[in-house]
Amino acid sequence: MTQLPALLVEIADVIGLPAALKLAEAKGGQQVFIPNQVEPDHWLAQLLGLNDAQQLASYFTHETGAKGIVVPKAEALRYGRRMELVKKLLAEGRSANDIAARANLTRRDVFRKKQQLRERQQLPQLDLFADKKIDQG
Repeated sequence: MTQLPALLVEIADVIGLPAALKLAEAKGGQQVFIPNQVEPDHWLAQLLGLNDAQQLASYFTHETGAKGIVVPKAEALRYGRRMELVKKLLAEGRSANDIAARANLTRRDVFRKKQQLRERQQLPQLDLFADKKIDQG
């Protein structure tokens, strides 16, 4: 799987990966200010739920002292998911245009992924025991 930015991993450790990804999806690349205490009508509580929002506020305002953070984008993860979709659709025999439209990519991205898959399939399988002589008799 694609590696997540360190701050997103830190956030996931506090509130869980699904909530961290939800935050990255909604606010990725933006600076957000986290209050000491989150109220139910705060955007963070509306997005994550009050419990997760309060845990995040507690962590960032008390543990790290930070009140403002720039939420990391999860672009690499999204791109990885799209590439998995491309792989699946290629296996189904879909056209490059269809795949590009479904995965929100360019035809060029589709052809690159197709070439990568071909190259991986053409790599010879290495023999783990090639340098070991096994006595048969």
